[in-house]
Order: sequence, then structure tokens, then C-alpha cells
Amino acid sequence: MIFLKAKERSSIGRIWSYTCYIFDQLKERKDLPNDFKEDLFATLSVIAWNGTKLLAFSNGKEWTPEDSYLIDEKGYDGYEKVAVKYNHLEETSKDKEKKRLRLFANKFYDYLNGMRAPNRTFIHELLLGCKIKDSIITELTDLTEKVTMGALTWDSYVEEAKLKLKIFESSIERL
Repeated sequence: MIFLKAKERSSIGRIWSYTCYIFDQLKERKDLPNDFKEDLFATLSVIAWNGTKLLAFSNGKEWTPEDSYLIDEKGYDGYEKVAVKYNHLEETSKDKEKKRLRLFANKFYDYLNGMRAPNRTFIHELLLGCKIKDSIITELTDLTEKVTMGALTWDSYVEEAKLKLKIFESSIERL
């Protein structure tokens, strides 16, 4: 069995990662002739096939052809799944994003389960620092403004916000 040093595995991983990124970019390109794109895909598929083997064996893992097919079909997302399988990455970007979104939802729930003051202020700050682009976040922001202005009671706000958060959580799972 081949075991490479961490530095060598890292270098292989970077090259492999970039190859998978090119896969995704190539799919988006409309300005290239189809014959040329097909040739590039064929070449990249061979690189993915051999790259997955090399990375698997260098990490003492078992290789399967499905690993290469996953990259062919899913591009960079597929690469990340395979890299996690081979312990080259700890988690995929999507898994990291899901964690971040769940943390946001959990914090929001914690504040909703507390007293109006100071939790309404904490919710404002949470929403203000939120970089999530989602219609549910916009709706939660609007609800928070209503409760702040007195147009909605705290109890009604909590009830509606929890319903919105349930919808938000189900969208996290679909990522």
C-alpha cells in the first residue's frame, strides 16, 4: 500500500480539487465548441478516475469506481464528498453551511424561548449580522420589526417566528 507524506497528499488534493472546479466551469461555458468540451471532459474524467485512486490509496482507503463517477456527475461537490470519505477533508462545504444555518436557527429558538426583554434586542442583533439570503429571514426581520413597533404581541411573534423557523430548518435539510 502506498502512503504519502501529508505534504504530498495535500498537494495532490489541491490539484484534484482544482480539476473538479474546472469540471464545473466547463459545464457552464457556452462559448466552447461541443467537440472540444467533450474532449476536455474525457480527459478530466481520466484525471478524476486516477486522482481518486491515488488519493484513496495514499490515505489507506478503499477505492471504488463510484468515487470517480461522483466527480463526473457532481463536479466540485462530488469531489468534496469523496475527499471526506478519504479523510482529505473533514466535511463538505454544504455540511459546513448546514451547520452554520442550524446554529443560527438554534440561537433564534433560544432567544424566542426567553423573555421579551432583552431577547428581542438579541434577535435584532442576530438578524442584523445575518448574511443568509433567504425569504424566511426577510419575513423574520419583518416580524421582529412588528413586535418592536408594538403591532404584534411577543407571544404572537414567538408563535409565528417558530413556524417560520420550522420552514427554514426544512430548507436547510434540502441543501
